[in-house]
Amino acid sequence: MKKIVIALLVIFSSFNTFAQKGFHAGIGGNYNTVWIINQNSYSFPEFDYKLDMGGAFRLDIGYNFSNHIGVQTGFTTFKGGQKYEDSHGTGVPREVKMSYSGVPILFKLIGGESKVKFYFLVGPQFSFLSKASLTGNYNAFDTSTLTTAKVRFEKNNTGLNFGLGADISLTDFFYISAGMSFLYGFSDINAVIGTGKDAYDPIINGRGGNGTTWRFPSPNTGTYEKSNLANGGFSIGVHYLLNKSAK
Repeated sequence: MKKIVIALLVIFSSFNTFAQKGFHAGIGGNYNTVWIINQNSYSFPEFDYKLDMGGAFRLDIGYNFSNHIGVQTGFTTFKGGQKYEDSHGTGVPREVKMSYSGVPILFKLIGGESKVKFYFLVGPQFSFLSKASLTGNYNAFDTSTLTTAKVRFEKNNTGLNFGLGADISLTDFFYISAGMSFLYGFSDINAVIGTGKDAYDPIINGRGGNGTTWRFPSPNTGTYEKSNLANGGFSIGVHYLLNKSAK
């Protein structure tokens, strides 16, 4: 019986070595596929989607209330947008490039009692457009890159951020997080208030109006559907536990 008790104490002590309770901070990055769900074709025929990739950089900070429950926030910058095929024989490919910064507020669940712990993160993310550009026939058949495109998009976006993976302890205070991360924006990325002659005017129902909106109806259906940003891919980071409660 005494040997069993000693063995259990040794096992418990080993578990506690890699506990995660307390404050933590770290840096990380993502390598994502990036998408615009329901493209805004600006009254042109829609183009076929093409695979588009982009990176993200993160500063993470959080607090684990126990070894299994915590919260996490921080700051991130990431690429948005979409590439399109030259699907209509025009010889002009299309590309939407967008850059965002964001603040996630995430609830964290942690599973396991060993050196490798599994995690699940979920919560809202508030994103802010920093710049945008368009390449293709978006501006009265001007095929040059339109770098003043930011006016066509909403400045803010609210979405759902979620991810899953593993925290791998290197020492009592350092651990690596590796897994998958996803973001889906619920807000419409296209600006409701338009400016310039190329914005859509629903009153005259055509291009070249008085700049009422950048939300163009589909030429196929005659109705408008909002466009949503989305991305997802690999996530990795290094974190440091900030206090002795990690022991």
